[in-house]
Amino acid sequence: MVRKSCLFHGAYYVFGSEPGQVYNELMKLRILIADDAPFIHEVLKAHLKIYPDASVHSVFDGLELIEKYDSIDPHIVFVDLAMPKKNGLQATRAILQRHPHAKLVAISSMASDDIVAEAIASGCVDFLDKSFKVEEFRETVDSLVAGFVKERNVVNG
Repeated sequence: MVRKSCLFHGAYYVFGSEPGQVYNELMKLRILIADDAPFIHEVLKAHLKIYPDASVHSVFDGLELIEKYDSIDPHIVFVDLAMPKKNGLQATRAILQRHPHAKLVAISSMASDDIVAEAIASGCVDFLDKSFKVEEFRETVDSLVAGFVKERNVVNG
């Protein structure tokens, strides 16, 4: 059952009735994963398969994230907080200085209230503990995509 469909940057998104049911039919959703653990990249990519046309890119440290952000121009970035060269918070701040509307989601196995608060204060739009449930992950992505669609509809009237 289709709940809603919207146009976003020339793409037609169809929203299903269940969390995780956002389908990108015409445009590639660009997602960037920044984590020094290759296993995390594989886990996130597996969960992103419900977005069949998504273009998923990987970087493995904070400096590489900052350097590659412009060329990838991602819609969503999943950023590990504990990476080499520059940690996720430093990389988030650097990206947001140049791209204030960037959507970065912090991911970490350290999910204390202080760490979550620091990630949000640094500009991350959400936080996922690395032991997240699939539904939480999909709801996060769906929410961000819905936000892009809403912004696009406001801009295009």
